[in-house]
Amino acid sequence: MAVIDNFRGILTIFCEYKTDDGTPEELLEKLKPIFINHIKEYPGLISYNLHLSLESNSVFNYFQWKDEETYLAFMEDDPIQDHFSKITGLHCQSTKTKVVLAS
Repeated sequence: MAVIDNFRGILTIFCEYKTDDGTPEELLEKLKPIFINHIKEYPGLISYNLHLSLESNSVFNYFQWKDEETYLAFMEDDPIQDHFSKITGLHCQSTKTKVVLAS
């Protein structure tokens, strides 16, 4: 479950996924098994939340990681990245953030 506070040092990653092939709903259906079967139990992952955009042809993900090291290990994990590479025309833009104010 997502944790939003400013005292644990959690790394939050916002990812926007787009594809040149198909609709956002079709992209979401391709992403779901990757997250459920391969990412859900990844070491250092606290949570992920996939969101279907209501304003663009995008799927957004709100990742939370224990720290930057665990996130970088995930990004360098060839089997995980191979799953993403099988989605035709996938583009991902991500931003690393940390919580500074929460209520």
